[in-house]
Amino acid sequence: MEQQNNKKYKALVVVTFIQSALIMAAVLFILFGGILNNKTEYLLGKSQSDNGEYVIEIYEVGNPTLFRSNTVKAYYRDANHRHGTAVFTVEVNNGTESLTKNNFSLEWDGDTAILYLEGSEHTRTKHEINFDTATKN
Repeated sequence: MEQQNNKKYKALVVVTFIQSALIMAAVLFILFGGILNNKTEYLLGKSQSDNGEYVIEIYEVGNPTLFRSNTVKAYYRDANHRHGTAVFTVEVNNGTESLTKNNFSLEWDGDTAILYLEGSEHTRTKHEINFDTATKN
């Protein structure tokens, strides 16, 4: 009887150790994932409207990971910075690869920039960014 209890106790210790190790690994993964999250912005492209009044710059923020999509930011303003800069942010799934100029195209329709984004795991999407109706920061 004592030998059975001893075996059960050893099995319980092993199971508890494995559970503790898994919980600790998950906590460390979450902590390091947040700490190592790169917020550096990498310029992908810049464009000016046909009439020269508006400018838009497209950036990728940080680096994609296995668990996080690519973040794209567009800063847009008038050419003379008179009205400040507004920001547009969207997620694009390009796997674990960084974005390139091949992942977006930009067209102008008056004061509206039309941004097309696509990734290896993200179908092409259209985003209209209207300068006059944007909230300025």
